[in-house]
Amino acid sequence: MTRRHISNVSVGLAALAVACARGATAPVETLTATIKPPVQATVKCATIQLTVAVRSSGGNEIAPDSVKWTSSDPATATISASGLMRALKAPAGVTITAVAYVASRQLTASALISIGEPLLYPPPTCAAG
Repeated sequence: MTRRHISNVSVGLAALAVACARGATAPVETLTATIKPPVQATVKCATIQLTVAVRSSGGNEIAPDSVKWTSSDPATATISASGLMRALKAPAGVTITAVAYVASRQLTASALISIGEPLLYPPPTCAAG
């Protein structure tokens, strides 16, 4: 690195320090969360392992510190703490929501999933868990 480049970096850091001292804040990077795989439909008694993908505005994937999963109707579909969804009732629809925590930020992603009867006779019976 040449002396000129070092000088430019020093000037940039000094300007940032002055801006922060005046109460300005650095721009906050935009993060998005999505549920993977992108499931829209499944059948009664099926289980699907869901995960949350968090990406920065630059496209980098970031591992969340933790994730909290919820089901809009646990009688229709359950979701475990690890993201394992089990469809219990059909025909029905359920919203699965994941709240991903990254540093001090909270990101929410939801998926609306339709549940249908499998093409089996007699239809299967399944239990939660």
